[in-house]
Amino acid sequence: MIHFGPKTRGENICSVSYMFRNWGHFDLRNAYPGGWEAVRKISQECRKNGNRTTMYPLSDLLKTVTIPEPYIMPRVDPLFARYEVRSRLLRDLDEKARKIAPELRPELRKLLGQGRESRRAGALLLIENEIIYLQEVTCRAAEILLRRCRRGYLRSLPKAQRGDTPADFLYFAGYQNLFPGDFSMSHEVALRNGRRARRGATLDGHESCLESGLGFFAMNDTPKTIYVINRNQDLPYTQSRLTAYGWHIIQLPELRGARPY
Repeated sequence: MIHFGPKTRGENICSVSYMFRNWGHFDLRNAYPGGWEAVRKISQECRKNGNRTTMYPLSDLLKTVTIPEPYIMPRVDPLFARYEVRSRLLRDLDEKARKIAPELRPELRKLLGQGRESRRAGALLLIENEIIYLQEVTCRAAEILLRRCRRGYLRSLPKAQRGDTPADFLYFAGYQNLFPGDFSMSHEVALRNGRRARRGATLDGHESCLESGLGFFAMNDTPKTIYVINRNQDLPYTQSRLTAYGWHIIQLPELRGARPY
């Protein structure tokens, strides 16, 4: 954990995921009727007793909590990480169907496997603006038969589709989360993370950020972005994969004074 400002004794109090109504945009739950000013007030009161508060944002886009995620509704963001292999529906699909038959491409057999669950395979089906959770996958000669599908996953919108509609597979793993598939999206989430922390005088950290296509560059951009926004704040900060660069940036002139905690 990195700590901005002087060391203080006490405990860290974390709101975990219950602090936010969604991920990626980090809108507060109704439990904070005063908004971010109420969060800041709570943080300041805790510090009077030698404690610090931390929020639990994570930088990977995770499942929605109580309201739709703006990255998903009303339109699924095209920058989510997805596999390059594409498919298409072989038959018309009504909005309540739980059996779906996309065309089997050779690459999909390796991606989805034979009879493997989607979470192990690491993919979600995307058809236009609907995300579909794959619970049972069977690969046949010319098609993939998807059974017991969960339509409208992550509060996306189920919709009837015509045969031959393109179908993509989103990268899906870990905490049932989608990942930024583009650096601009990863950086945007980092900016929002840092600004939320500044408004609420509280911060926890972030996860890997490795799936944007730029590897460690994108991952290192996230802590730097958050550090710069909060360089004058007294905040604890952690990340799941602290690189050598992550330790190095706390020595930047504009951040001098930050230290390991």
